[in-house]
Amino acid sequence: MSVELIYRTPYNYFDNKFHKSFPEAETVLEWFQNLWKFYDEDPHQFYENVSDYIGIRIYGFWGPFRIYDEEFDISSNPSPPNDFASLKEYLNNGYCNVIDMGENENFIQVLTDDDELELAYYIFDSSYMKENPISVDYLLKQDYSLPLSFSTDTDRSGIDWKYRTIETNRGKKSKVYFLRSNTSGGDNLSSAENSVVLYNGIRLPELYDFVLDEYDDDLEILRLFAQGSLEQTINKIVRFKKYWVLIYREFYEKFSYDDFNEMTPKEGSSYVMQLVDNAEEKIIDRHFTEFKPSSKSKYQFSDHFIQFSLNTDSWGTIPLIGTSPADLYDNFIIFDDLWASKNEILAKSLINFFKGWKVLK
Repeated sequence: MSVELIYRTPYNYFDNKFHKSFPEAETVLEWFQNLWKFYDEDPHQFYENVSDYIGIRIYGFWGPFRIYDEEFDISSNPSPPNDFASLKEYLNNGYCNVIDMGENENFIQVLTDDDELELAYYIFDSSYMKENPISVDYLLKQDYSLPLSFSTDTDRSGIDWKYRTIETNRGKKSKVYFLRSNTSGGDNLSSAENSVVLYNGIRLPELYDFVLDEYDDDLEILRLFAQGSLEQTINKIVRFKKYWVLIYREFYEKFSYDDFNEMTPKEGSSYVMQLVDNAEEKIIDRHFTEFKPSSKSKYQFSDHFIQFSLNTDSWGTIPLIGTSPADLYDNFIIFDDLWASKNEILAKSLINFFKGWKVLK
């Protein structure tokens, strides 16, 4: 028996999630009540003590540990919640957009934001894990690398959820699933329904040809860096991992979509690489005095499954929390129906995670 906590954050985590297991608690309510072991008369210190125990500062999670008087002065809350229903009132003392609580008292999920990006946290017990494997399978994966095994049969995964579908008109009964987290807007979780795209009629080995033949916004990053094969393209993207943020900024100052769209794939690739190479030469003199960029990006490649995580920006500190550094990551996962057939629960769990913040049902 245990209680699991997952904090969904684009800061400093390649797969956008922090996970910790708490075997000392059996229920969500018990887990919250145990946090009063870290009580301090100073409400800020109380929150810091709890954060040290959890292993991360969760934005807005200070609510349960403070109370306000009529003058809105803050003091530490001396008493833990007595029942599951009162947890909502405790959580609302902090900052959150939506609180969703399981009818069986076995999970809580909360959507919040730090004025820049949306974040979420999930707390659930062993009974919920047992009853809802699709909801939690990806949440509980602590290793970045995911299984690469695949089936040789046609798709038997039964993934029939609604998401945006692109017909490739290639005449095959095959599928590619494209999943992406996105830190480009403040509604990155509440408006994530388009973060899952299904391409009907191709598998992963045919995706590169489709990228070259058809213009598709979601596959833009692959088209920009097309390098002869899908694997070479991914390698090219992550080759810039040390200076990705700075190259990306410099690159887009000179990039012209009008020129690029009139070029052949070979001409377009040469054009992009020239701009990138020029950007790489300039970044040290132009940017290195401002801050030290992240040296982290990560990827995993196989014939039927790909994931890569790109450091899309680097801030001095995490907004309104103050901890540093604050490296932002967009995470991409692409797989086809053969991989989904072999890894059915994980495939469904991935789609469930990427298509919105409300992961627990």
